[in-house]
Amino acid sequence: MDDPLYILAEKGMLKDNQKLDIQTLAWIKKESSPSINDIKKIKEKFSPLKIDIFKKYLPEEKWFLRKKSLTGIHGLGHIYRVMMYSYLICEILNVEDFRIPLISAAIHDVRRKSDKGDLYHGIRAADWCGNQIMKKYDISEEDLFKIKRSIRVHNHPDNEISSEDMNDETTLILKHADALDRFRLPKIKWWPKKEYVKLKLDPKIFNLTNYIVWKTEELILSRKYSPKEAIIYVGLETNILTK
Repeated sequence: MDDPLYILAEKGMLKDNQKLDIQTLAWIKKESSPSINDIKKIKEKFSPLKIDIFKKYLPEEKWFLRKKSLTGIHGLGHIYRVMMYSYLICEILNVEDFRIPLISAAIHDVRRKSDKGDLYHGIRAADWCGNQIMKKYDISEEDLFKIKRSIRVHNHPDNEISSEDMNDETTLILKHADALDRFRLPKIKWWPKKEYVKLKLDPKIFNLTNYIVWKTEELILSRKYSPKEAIIYVGLETNILTK
């Protein structure tokens, strides 16, 4: 089937593990407003994250439940961007300890069984988290609890989440960071909506994350950049990351 992903979405013919293609990427750019906004316009005193620190928190590929998920729409490209958005949100909100949101973002989709609905993938990932996570990231049991809580509910509608969880900082950061990457999806109605934002985020962040989606996927589709190389390139270009 040679139809672009956005046409398959309109026809209701999406299958598991389908990937972004050049035509869909061109359609995303045409239908949206990607903009490499100067990060200083979003927050004047922004402290970029060092690349070496960012790399430290990247997930291990063996954590993924399925190897084919690595290149899917919930794969490495998506996870790396959600990690970068999590740091971006932490900086905007002056969250001092960005470690827990970064780790939550790194793990949130690794235990998916499908790129389609898979309602229980957050619960599955939270249940899977354990000693391997504590050891890799050198975190406490209290930190692990926060990570598990945010991952467990990240894909559930707000009205199905307890008020305690909805007031949890890490949970809110992950839900928003995950939503900001929805520009990669092949239907406009699936894209992030400003009216659902519960955090104090400058509206220009939407144009920026729109650009980050488009540019990283363009680099990946060129086959000259791996997902890791693409996110670092764009992170440096947007001044969210630094050497």
